[in-house]
Amino acid sequence: MIGFLINLQFFTVFPIKKQLPMEKKYIHRAIQTFPLVGLALGLILGGVLYALVEWTPLSSLSIAFFLWFLTMALTGGLHLDGWIDASDAFFLSG
Repeated sequence: MIGFLINLQFFTVFPIKKQLPMEKKYIHRAIQTFPLVGLALGLILGGVLYALVEWTPLSSLSIAFFLWFLTMALTGGLHLDGWIDASDAFFLSG
């Protein structure tokens, strides 16, 4: 459980109000629980997507924007920053 909490603390904005140990065995457990954090975020985003598509009159573009914003809100923009850096490198290298 400590490994999962370490991942939540690092990969999301969910506050973990506990001092977590960073010994090697807990970091190893954190690596093993990477998919669980991804699954949790995917379930949240998938549930929101389903709700928006089924129960709102929003357009596909509006829903995409909302999900993009929700991803940034849940992760603090962690993965978006890497995507933007990679896009800069690809498109500005010509």
